[in-house]
Amino acid sequence: MPTLELRTGAAATGRAAASRLPSGKVVFVDDAAPDEVVEAEILEERASFARARLVRVVQASPHRRRPFCPLFGSCGGCVWQHFDYPRQLEEKRNLLTRAMQRSGFALEVGAVRRSPSEVQCRSRARLHADPEGGALGFFEEGTHRIQAVSTCPMLEPALSALLEPLRLHLGVLRSLEDLELNLASEGALVLAETEDDEPLDALARTLAALSGVAGVVLRGGQTEAGHGRRDGSQRVATQFGEYVVPVALGGFMQSNSGTNALLVGEILALVEEFGGAGGTVTELFCGSGNFTVPLARRGHRVDAGELAGPSVEALERAVAAQGLPVTVHRGDARRFKLPQSKVLLLDPPRTGALEICSALTNQTAPVVIYVSCDPWTLGRDSAVLATRGYKLARLQAFDMFPQTAHVETVAVFVG
Repeated sequence: MPTLELRTGAAATGRAAASRLPSGKVVFVDDAAPDEVVEAEILEERASFARARLVRVVQASPHRRRPFCPLFGSCGGCVWQHFDYPRQLEEKRNLLTRAMQRSGFALEVGAVRRSPSEVQCRSRARLHADPEGGALGFFEEGTHRIQAVSTCPMLEPALSALLEPLRLHLGVLRSLEDLELNLASEGALVLAETEDDEPLDALARTLAALSGVAGVVLRGGQTEAGHGRRDGSQRVATQFGEYVVPVALGGFMQSNSGTNALLVGEILALVEEFGGAGGTVTELFCGSGNFTVPLARRGHRVDAGELAGPSVEALERAVAAQGLPVTVHRGDARRFKLPQSKVLLLDPPRTGALEICSALTNQTAPVVIYVSCDPWTLGRDSAVLATRGYKLARLQAFDMFPQTAHVETVAVFVG
């Protein structure tokens, strides 16, 4: 198939950069970096876009670099390694700007706050396993094929060091598919789920004895086994500064502890700037207390809502143990009756908080602080808040996931 010479522009969310065909159609060139001239071969052409493979770099981008991981190109985890970190931050800023402008906000987003480290920064990982083949790792890009990983330069060293020891125990769990690792202050927490009731207790004891493991929970079809400092029998927590936040196996926690500390600091400052010191905060999608515990320790009373599950249980234990002024409400945050408080804090999943935003007024919540992990749903929900009488007062992005297109954003709306 003939090749074309193309000039690339923005990075795409995958391992590609965007360009345009002579017809004007957008084409995504795999392995190209932003701002370079490449020779590319068209692989697929659809109604609205095309895909191409890089044949040759004609004029390299000034931001191009050699990927630092030997599995780049096969592992789907970190697809922006081939251009430098300052340009990654700029691409994330541009992505958020486009999402907000598309929703009607004529603004230029400020600089993204960088991760304290662009490598060895991930404190959480979800791994996929093939016990019969002895493989443990991440999915290849765009597939469900497992790329075996024995070490990972993006994981914090304490987690990376566990990959090979855990792989050696795969054969015992015949139906294991996924394995979750979380890093707490005491060490790594391991959560694995299987379809069958296997000899879980003995294996849990074995894994809990591995160096660097703080606790293990194995869940089978009808049974569960746990050993070590698991969050069921003993509190397991992560600490940044003066704040001790519980870690819930199977619950959500942020994946970059360094950036998360910056994010929590931002939330504390915003709550006090827009809501005052020592007030009541309503928090929905509170998880296990990433913001709840620091807010309460700073003197705020918090009404916190979250679905029942490991996160709520961990938060309730922390509230009782630390004597915090927090009321925990179990249930669907979208149906939570809002108490009267000046500040509403939202930290929804990637799907956003459309139903909640559609029901808000400045009488129920004069200030809304929205933490988003998806620029497009943030843009959508921001537009809804604008129709409810809110104005966007502050917008700040954080890099929670270096080497990827993901960006975390905090937006403040005032009614």
